[in-house]
Amino acid sequence: HHGDNVDEAIAMVEEGGLSPADGLRAATINGARLLRQEDNLGSLAPGKFADVLALRENPLNDIRALKRPALVMKGGVAYLNAVS
Repeated sequence: HHGDNVDEAIAMVEEGGLSPADGLRAATINGARLLRQEDNLGSLAPGKFADVLALRENPLNDIRALKRPALVMKGGVAYLNAVS
């Protein structure tokens, strides 16, 4: 499982009316800002902690693409997803 914020991002788009880009920002950098952790979390940058989803599809076109990752990297370990 790759995190509850995937479900939250989808809900913010489908139920909350956010654009996919705004839903992704709300689940990543804006969440980190809310926690005052934007120097450590929320975006990909040198020195920051990150779990990463590699997607086959563009979530800006279909936010549910977040549920179909090709790869999840968590804690420095890569997990391949069998979903095709």
